Amino acid sequence: MRKIALDVGDKTIGVAVSDPLNITAQGITTFERVGIRKDAGKVIDYIREYECDTVVIGLNKRLDGTDSPQTEKVYEFKKMLENKMRSTGLGNVKIDFYDER
Repeated sequence: MRKIALDVGDKTIGVAVSDPLNITAQGITTFERVGIRKDAGKVIDYIREYECDTVVIGLNKRLDGTDSPQTEKVYEFKKMLENKMRSTGLGNVKIDFYDER
């Protein structure tokens, strides 16, 4: 199954999806954020469309390893996405972070 990667920013979310063999990934879109619930719903649409079993979210920590204000927003987005995935029958999809340092 494929993996989907997210780059969560304040104004946009970048989305990339792996090929079926998980060898490479290609960016498929960047969409404007409208609200955390709707944004999570849009990501779920992509998870279903590409039949993904894992979500990888870029985590932008400071160089010393501490959390930045943006890191906290990414944690909040992950929590919303997890809740929404559970309520839509996608609770088996794994969510991982990727340290962007």
